[in-house]
Amino acid sequence: LTVGMRARDREGRITYVNPAFCEMTGFDAGELIGALPPYPYWNPEELNRTRELHDKVLDGLAPEEGFELRFRRKNGDFFWESTHISAIRNPYGAISHFVWLREDISDRKRAEERIRFLAYYDNLTHLPNRLMLQERLREAIEISRMHSCLLAVMFLDLDQSKRINDSLGHRTGDLLLQQVANRLQECLRFSDQVYIARPDTPLPEDLVARLGGDEFVIVLTEFNHADAVTRVARRVLDVMAKPFVVNNKEVFTSCSIGIALYPYDGDDMEVLLKHADTALYHAKDRGRNNYQMFSPSMNVAATQRLVLESHLRKALQNQEMTLYYQPQVVL
Repeated sequence: LTVGMRARDREGRITYVNPAFCEMTGFDAGELIGALPPYPYWNPEELNRTRELHDKVLDGLAPEEGFELRFRRKNGDFFWESTHISAIRNPYGAISHFVWLREDISDRKRAEERIRFLAYYDNLTHLPNRLMLQERLREAIEISRMHSCLLAVMFLDLDQSKRINDSLGHRTGDLLLQQVANRLQECLRFSDQVYIARPDTPLPEDLVARLGGDEFVIVLTEFNHADAVTRVARRVLDVMAKPFVVNNKEVFTSCSIGIALYPYDGDDMEVLLKHADTALYHAKDRGRNNYQMFSPSMNVAATQRLVLESHLRKALQNQEMTLYYQPQVVL
């Protein structure tokens, strides 16, 4: 195990670095010894947090070990390190120096990021998957409840994906799904973004997720009027109607959208997703390439259709079908 070592005095001035620390950061000892905070290897993106921890160490308020910070090498690359701190005292018992022992944990962090990605993101489109959608949707509902604002769940389904897969192949279908994911991100409101696989990333306002196959979900948060949702829905329909170019071929598709609103159509994740799915199938019944807002009557119609289908499956077996009129024509 290679451990970098750095010593600094009470003022923060670096007094010693070992060769392993120079190799870790890419800086020569001459570039580091005598330096005061902010040190040249500090990460500008985390400057305030690093300085805060640094000052806590100086004041004796930070633990001696357990720091995991991201720093920047001289060539601009980032790396993670785990740090153990020891205080050096003079003959009178006062702290004169601190020694920092540093281990490069970049490989472990990359492995953790990969595991997190596989758990929370769709490997094909790099969008959040069902698991992350569920977690973020629960959080978004709580925020909407606290702020007394609306939230929308938009369930999307491509109308032509099976035909495209059957005629052009599944590889083309996968490439199309990647382009669909990109267009859906562009359809969101100005402040929206897609989650990236970093635990310290602030939650964006809205979210696009892929559930699997050709099914996507958009969650729109913190708005006060349903017009904001319908504008996004129309935008999605417009951009999806434009041709996609896959393997130098134009591919045309469209989508159907079902929309459920919090708190009108449900106040928890399961109900909102179920009602958005119900509205989606109503949009398909209306001829596809449209959006439908959920209404309670859709549940009634869906229940009636389910009961009718169940009865019809048993009707022939139970001899419950009766023929009243059978025209016979000789052409």
